[in-house]
Amino acid sequence: MALWSAGAGSPFWVGVYLSAMATLTLIALLLGKETKDVDIDA
Repeated sequence: MALWSAGAGSPFWVGVYLSAMATLTLIALLLGKETKDVDIDA
């Protein structure tokens, strides 16, 4: 809402923000280790 208001009603900055967050999420998923077979109680 704040980005939409700051952009004078244009959804451009909202799209930029969502794209940046999606990119960061993808990077985090790719860099994260799989913990399926790891004993986390040890």
